Amino acid sequence: MGFSLRDQWESFFNDILWVTKILFLSFAAGLIISLILPGTIGSEVSKIDPAMSEIDIGEFNTLMKTNPPPVIMDARSDLFYQNGHIPNALSYPLKRIDQWKEKFVEEMKKKDSGTIIIVYCSDVNCEDSHDVAEMLSPLVKNRIFLFKEGWQGWVNSRSENQ
Repeated sequence: MGFSLRDQWESFFNDILWVTKILFLSFAAGLIISLILPGTIGSEVSKIDPAMSEIDIGEFNTLMKTNPPPVIMDARSDLFYQNGHIPNALSYPLKRIDQWKEKFVEEMKKKDSGTIIIVYCSDVNCEDSHDVAEMLSPLVKNRIFLFKEGWQGWVNSRSENQ
């Protein structure tokens, strides 16, 4: 004797209920683990790609003293770059990455593998530097640092030191 349509529907509903419970418990367990072990579920760049790290102004200033000197990339548009940029920074706007990416990668191949790259844009809310670094990371052997505070952080640090 077979199952009635009602029995089959109840069985299906119970299976869906179990799957929902398992998904909920998995989500809850993940949330608890992330609270117990902070930093295991995060969006830090260094967790996503070990070739990239976010740095603050203090780390930026330290890296500026390295030998060989770092390559500093300004990912903002040309207009912002022309209105002011970090000394020795070169303009590599995200919006024109297709125009400069290949040449930049070739230039980096000629440099010492210890030469680091620092990418920045306007401020902590600007994602252009992250996008540039993410696109370059698989193409260059150099370590890439994201100066998240960007131009605004650099300007602020200079006015605080005066």
